[in-house]
Amino acid sequence: REGQSRAKVLSNMIKQKRKEKAGKWEVPLPKVRAQGETEVLKVIRTGKRKKKAWKRMVTKVCFVGDGFTRKPPKYERFIRPMENMLRLPTILKMMDV
Repeated sequence: REGQSRAKVLSNMIKQKRKEKAGKWEVPLPKVRAQGETEVLKVIRTGKRKKKAWKRMVTKVCFVGDGFTRKPPKYERFIRPMENMLRLPTILKMMDV
């Protein structure tokens, strides 16, 4: 009995610490504009004939609220944009100079 209550106290302490850490990064909701899925993710066409369109590339980093429901794992295979592609405009500017 005593071991169980000790474990429960420890578990609650850990949960509380997590909440405190998450609270550090909380942003007041009125200041945050909702992001649409089309704005955050770009559809990537795959396959030999570029027919399949279930992959998504993250174009904008954003936070999700408590009411967020996840999609099936297949649709969560997001691709991060390549670092080189993000630096391309600066490389092109350097070439002009």
